[in-house]
Amino acid sequence: MGLADVIRSGVAVINSVTSDLQVTVQHYAWTGNNDDGESTYDTVVNLSAIVQYGKSITLVKEGRELIIKGTSVTVVGPITDNGASNRQEPVDPRDRLVLPDGTSGTIVDIKGVADPSTSAQYIYEVFLG
Repeated sequence: MGLADVIRSGVAVINSVTSDLQVTVQHYAWTGNNDDGESTYDTVVNLSAIVQYGKSITLVKEGRELIIKGTSVTVVGPITDNGASNRQEPVDPRDRLVLPDGTSGTIVDIKGVADPSTSAQYIYEVFLG
């Protein structure tokens, strides 16, 4: 059994153990812009996720620290690609995540570790600001 198999098994255990903590988050995948330049989105997909509210510090692509008073959304397991062109799959920074209380925020960072056999992430962590 290789490390990838151990991680897959661990993710299954995490998903099982945290199932009582998971809530439904609505994922609206960005598909492009209409003629007026407004974003367009695909049909909503419900995701089970662990949502943490609070303040955190994250390093953004430009190499600077960003203090976020926001939310961490952790999805345990893969998310299906949307398939629209010109987007980062399966979660694009232009997507919308709507939390159970109806709030949303700008996606400021997306993290995860890829499964080498499927190229899908084991776990996604999306930070909303």
